[in-house]
Amino acid sequence: MQRWIGPALVGVGVILVIVGFVAGGGDDTSADDTTTTLAATSTVVETTTTVSETTTTAAATTSTASDSTTTTAPATTTTTQAEETVEEFVEDFSAALDAGDRDFVANRLHPVVYDGWGEDLCNAWIDREIMTLSDYTLIAVTSGPADATVDTPNGTMSVADMYEADVSFTFEGQSFDSGGTYAPIDGVMYWLGQCR
Repeated sequence: MQRWIGPALVGVGVILVIVGFVAGGGDDTSADDTTTTLAATSTVVETTTTVSETTTTAAATTSTASDSTTTTAPATTTTTQAEETVEEFVEDFSAALDAGDRDFVANRLHPVVYDGWGEDLCNAWIDREIMTLSDYTLIAVTSGPADATVDTPNGTMSVADMYEADVSFTFEGQSFDSGGTYAPIDGVMYWLGQCR
């Protein structure tokens, strides 16, 4: 379609030159003015067409770059999640004891302990002794992570990535220094003990 625009404009230009020549009575000045005006109009049309094509191409390029950036961004944000540390866990464990949050304390007892001693005995021990502890504080992590075994009434059980630590707490009005053991499962830290 654009191939015939040029010849059509030239044809219109020739007709206007003839009409201008005839209307002006053959005066050379009028013909020159008309020709100059037509040439300027023809140039403006061609320039407008070129600018329009350039703008369309730039818009397509911007759109492609935007799609590429959008596709890349979500893959980057979901790559890592930090594993809970013993220090972070003990802080949350202490806060749960102070707040009387039995669910947190019971849900964070390592599954190996429940398997080894049974849920009934462990739940009774949590209610009778563990929930009465206060001022539970981590002194220092002394070893770990290391794979370990735990002897239970139901046999020896394996625990991956166990940590040992020195802790202090208050029980029935007296302060105690003791050892605590912890192990993560899928990045979440659990505590271990001997239900009684």
